Amino acid sequence: MKSRALNDTSFLVVFADEEVIASLTSFVNENGIAFGAFTAVGSVSRGTLAWWDAETRAIVQEEFSHQFEVASFSGNITAGTGTTPPGPRVHAHTVLANGALLRAGHVLAAYAYPQLELVLTTPSALGIKRRKDPATNLWLMDL
Repeated sequence: MKSRALNDTSFLVVFADEEVIASLTSFVNENGIAFGAFTAVGSVSRGTLAWWDAETRAIVQEEFSHQFEVASFSGNITAGTGTTPPGPRVHAHTVLANGALLRAGHVLAAYAYPQLELVLTTPSALGIKRRKDPATNLWLMDL
């Protein structure tokens, strides 16, 4: 991954076969970023998506292994109010497309191919964090 930054905006390029969430998490940790928002364009070739099933109150995961254009990729970075989740957390959602074949959900892992271009804005003065919601057992944003 390569990056360039100006003020509170960073432009990152995740290259072929690099895992996007791990690369972004590493960048966030190395640069002391506690809050941010991002969007991306590009394509991916494999990974794992997930979604929360309200009926079972559990996270469902699905792996994919197919070349997809990234039709939508957005998310945020927040820190927890306690010790879990530790440190800044990357929370990303995507819609992936290959013709009529679509996949969507929370991004647990996605491998760029040939690359993913990401714009990250980090207005640190907001200082927004997450707290564990007892009703859903999920870490939700706490304004």
